[in-house]
Amino acid sequence: MGKRRKSAPRKKKHPARGRRRKPQSSTESGVFLRFYERCPKIAERETRSITLLKQSRGVPVGQYGFLETFCQDPSCDCRRTMLLVVRHELDGSRPEHVLTIGYGWEPLSFYRRWLGDLSGLDMAGDMKGPVIEPNSPLCAYGHALLDLFAESCLSSPRYVERIKRHYELFNKAP
Repeated sequence: MGKRRKSAPRKKKHPARGRRRKPQSSTESGVFLRFYERCPKIAERETRSITLLKQSRGVPVGQYGFLETFCQDPSCDCRRTMLLVVRHELDGSRPEHVLTIGYGWEPLSFYRRWLGDLSGLDMAGDMKGPVIEPNSPLCAYGHALLDLFAESCLSSPRYVERIKRHYELFNKAP
């Protein structure tokens, strides 16, 4: 048998983490789940969308829904969302996932602290966003759509507060 290694000292838990439910499986770590899965009635009523009746800055005509997803890991307190941007043609054809936007609402200093040793890699800016997520579908008009989202949605303090409220509701839901 090999030698047993000493385990690293445990990091101090973030005070907000104690309120989370227990993990249901190890597969929850880093996996985002749609807000709709835990709070369907609220999601149906409060999901933000933009309808373009004519092309704008290279973004084609259509309805763009911003579907909120949150990390389902109960030990995570990243305070961010990944928004799945789904485009519907105005003729009612099948919706298409065209972009994934990452957005964190806390100050940049929060994400630097939250990342700990990784903050030297300057990942905090990507955690805060808004940013096109690396796992996003390729979209020729992705940057224009990101700008449109930032200008029309994130410029609204009420919308940002709604995302924060949804994050809290998501984490309290069974």
